[in-house]
Amino acid sequence: MITAVGTPAGGTYSFSSSNASRASLSGTGDRGTITAVAQGRAVVKVIYNVSGCPPCEATVNTKICTCTQGRKYSYMNVSKASLVGASCKIKTRYGTLCCEIEGCSTADAFHAVYTNISNNDSGLKWAQVGYSRRRNAGSASIIQYRKAELQGDRYFIDMNTANAPAEGSVHEWKCELDKANGKWSYYDNGTAWITYTDNFWKSHLGQVVQWVGEILNKEDDMPGTSGEKCSFTECQCKVDGAGYVDAGFSAADAKSDDGSEWGCERVSGTAFNIWDKNPNT
Repeated sequence: MITAVGTPAGGTYSFSSSNASRASLSGTGDRGTITAVAQGRAVVKVIYNVSGCPPCEATVNTKICTCTQGRKYSYMNVSKASLVGASCKIKTRYGTLCCEIEGCSTADAFHAVYTNISNNDSGLKWAQVGYSRRRNAGSASIIQYRKAELQGDRYFIDMNTANAPAEGSVHEWKCELDKANGKWSYYDNGTAWITYTDNFWKSHLGQVVQWVGEILNKEDDMPGTSGEKCSFTECQCKVDGAGYVDAGFSAADAKSDDGSEWGCERVSGTAFNIWDKNPNT
């Protein structure tokens, strides 16, 4: 809300926004109410009219920040029994987080790209590896990192900022289970860089393998743009007692929570692309 003060007293005020697609404005008396529509910038104008004087006006440049939580995904999904491994190559694409350009928010925000194996026998459990860009709640700082994550009887995560992949670089990501001891190993370009061991995974194997782009807020960019898509290639998975095999994607395997906002397209049986159709600018 904004309050205007005009002199001499006794006049009337009118309020307007230069960009109603970003912010709408309504007024009662000397008070204007700004309603955020979408993140961006708008100029707020107030005009004061009083008898005997020409109209007076004042403007204020306004930053509109919207971070609407609700995880969204673009991904490929394949169901198989007894999964113990998943791998792929991903071309690194970092996007912009909600309100990052405006610099007016410390809300929690992230996007992440990874390969994931899950089991839902007793609540959702998973192992995943890839990369992410994040702003933690209460901070304006943004970090980029490679990530290894495990949910079993316990939860583990490693956010390795020292080895975050560079924009445009291609990394091979792989996570693989040793079922004898419930140990997951996480690989970056063929090198195992961290392991987690959990009792749940001593007696359970994966049921679904996914290759995923994820955002926390609707206004976070899904990695990739129409001109620089985030590409997944050489997507494979491994079942217990066998070697790695191609994912075998069909067109129906490509999923997006909203096809008008976030693209997902099959390229081949082992490759696909994701991207944000309306990236922050």
